[in-house]
Amino acid sequence: MLPGEIEGLRSFFSVQDSFAKFTESAPESQASVFIFLEGRISANFAGVSRLLEAPFIAAIPPDVRLDFECLESARYIRMNIELSGHEMEICREKLCGGYFAEFKSCPSYSEAIKSAKTVSRTLLPDGLIPRFCMGSVETEGPDQVAAHSHPMLEQFFWGLKGNDCIVDADSDSAAFEEDMLLKIPSASMHGVRVLPGKRLSYLWLDFFRDEKDMSYIRESHKSLDGTICK
Repeated sequence: MLPGEIEGLRSFFSVQDSFAKFTESAPESQASVFIFLEGRISANFAGVSRLLEAPFIAAIPPDVRLDFECLESARYIRMNIELSGHEMEICREKLCGGYFAEFKSCPSYSEAIKSAKTVSRTLLPDGLIPRFCMGSVETEGPDQVAAHSHPMLEQFFWGLKGNDCIVDADSDSAAFEEDMLLKIPSASMHGVRVLPGKRLSYLWLDFFRDEKDMSYIRESHKSLDGTICK
C-alpha cells in the first residue's frame, strides 16, 4: 500500500483459489488486519471457526495465527501495523478473541459532511488497534462528501465494487474507480463527488499520528444504533 507512505505499515494483496487452505501469522510487534473483498471463508482462530462472506474484515494481535479455508475463490488485502510495547499490550487485550465482522453487519454512523441518503459504516472501531480505524461509505449520485480536512491523520481510500466517483483534493481532481487505491494528502481540503447514475462505494483507512488524536472520530462520527461490531 504505497510503500513508505505510512511508517510501520506493510501491506499485501492476495488471491486464493476455491478450497485453498492457508495460515496467516501476525508478526511479533505487529497487528494484522485482513480485508476480504470476495469469497466465502471459514476462519479458525484459537480453535473457534467462523463462516464469513465477503466483504468482511478480520484482525488479530501480534504473535498469533489465523487459519483460513476458502469455500470459493477469494481476494483480500492484508496489512501489518507496527506497534510499540505499550500498544502491543493494548492490542493483545482488545483482540484476544480476534475481531471478525461482515460489512453488512457493522454499525452505521452519520457525519455532517455527508447527505442523509449516504450509508456510512464503522468496520474497525477506534480503540482495538492503536492509532488505526476504518470504515465504508456508500451512496448513489447525484451526491457528495463535502470538502473537509483532517491534519491529524493519514488517509487511504480503496474503491469497492461498482465505485465510480471523483475525488477532489485542494486544486486537483482524480477519477476514483473500483479496485483503485488513493492516498488523501494530509491536511488537504478534500471531498468526493458522485454524478447522476454513478455509485460511490469505498473504504476509508485512517492512520493517526497519536492515540489522543483519535478523538476526531468520536466527535465527528455519530452512531445511529449505538452498537459496535463484535
